[in-house]
Amino acid sequence: MCVLGCTREAPPVAEAAATPETWFEIYFSNVYSGTPAVAEADPNNIDRKLVEKIAAAAQTIDAALHELDSDRIADALIAAHQRGVRVRLVTETDYVDEISIEQLQHAGVPVRTDQGRNGLMHNKFLIL
Repeated sequence: MCVLGCTREAPPVAEAAATPETWFEIYFSNVYSGTPAVAEADPNNIDRKLVEKIAAAAQTIDAALHELDSDRIADALIAAHQRGVRVRLVTETDYVDEISIEQLQHAGVPVRTDQGRNGLMHNKFLIL
């Protein structure tokens, strides 16, 4: 479900397509009242949608994730890395010891932190 899409003219490249392209999609998650089973069963669960996008990535995945506590997403990022997709991650220093982040590092995914700078790196986005 694309909540918001944007179109723009194709870039000025030799023989560029004449039709506009959608160049991003935005998804929003639902808030569940502390019931993980309800969230897991939802066919529109944001983790499920994100895993689909990660599985379809062919070249690169650059992620800025405040923290990562989803095994499903971590597994999808590792699988993408293992099939040759260039996966890179930046995370908040305070969360670099999370199991999912450690699993990514163990699999060979480059992980950088905000290096403990003042303030909180609170980004949550992926570029695929």
